[in-house]
Amino acid sequence: MNEIEVLDVKVTPAQVFVPNLDDVVSHVDEMLASYEATPVNAKTYREAKAVRADLNKAIKRISDVRKDTKKKVIGNWDEIEKKMMQAEKAGKSVSDNIGAQLKVLDDKAKADREETIKREITKIASEYGVDPSQVKIDPKWLNKSANWNDTERAIRSECEVLRQFAEMRELQIKEIENHAEKLGIRPEGVGGYIGQLGTKGLDDIKANMSRDVQLAKARFAAKKAEEEAAYQQALEREKQATKVGSKLVDESTGEVVMPAEEIRHDYQYTFKGLTEKQKNYMEYTFNQWNVSFSVQKF
Repeated sequence: MNEIEVLDVKVTPAQVFVPNLDDVVSHVDEMLASYEATPVNAKTYREAKAVRADLNKAIKRISDVRKDTKKKVIGNWDEIEKKMMQAEKAGKSVSDNIGAQLKVLDDKAKADREETIKREITKIASEYGVDPSQVKIDPKWLNKSANWNDTERAIRSECEVLRQFAEMRELQIKEIENHAEKLGIRPEGVGGYIGQLGTKGLDDIKANMSRDVQLAKARFAAKKAEEEAAYQQALEREKQATKVGSKLVDESTGEVVMPAEEIRHDYQYTFKGLTEKQKNYMEYTFNQWNVSFSVQKF
């Protein structure tokens, strides 16, 4: 390795001196300014052509000197640089190959650590009575340098927060259920309000419940008034109709008037503590009234 780490390079800085270079540059600048001020025309064509030929020769001489000087200054650097680049490329290839193998081992070790941590999370979560899938693994726990005691403390801290959150949620759910019972909301309608806990506060949810009940009552009252008005109208038509045989007929239109039917609704009752005798009597009464019903014991 020492042969690679240490390269004893001998470099002698080149010093190039061109005494009249500034004068040449100034002269070329003066020529440029002169020809920009007096463009070539038909009268000066021959002269300009000759000047241009001499100027191109001078430019080529300068270019040749520049290139030759560069070669002398650079010396054997191109060859040395090429060899160094070959060494760099070969070294990088070896390094990349080793790195790929190390990554496979590191990834496996990381995966093994993650599985170990998941098992510990499951065990610790069971102590706190929380869902282990809710414990988020911090990427730094998977580092080789991670201290297990610090990791365990972090897991327990997160489990404690989850437990407190679960207890608080249970209290909130119970309060929503109690509020629903006071408002007369059926149990199957409570789930939607419980689902709002993730986005709304408890007070807002309870206010929504009260508002929804008031709106439902208002809609029910409006529907009941509409049904009652229709029933009264049907009764009035029946009263004004003339009996023709077994039918009632509206004399003004000749239409058959159907007898007014009493308003019917579906209701759900919950009876607690009924004796078998009371139950049978209620069912007998419902049958006498021609009311369909279902019974579920609980």
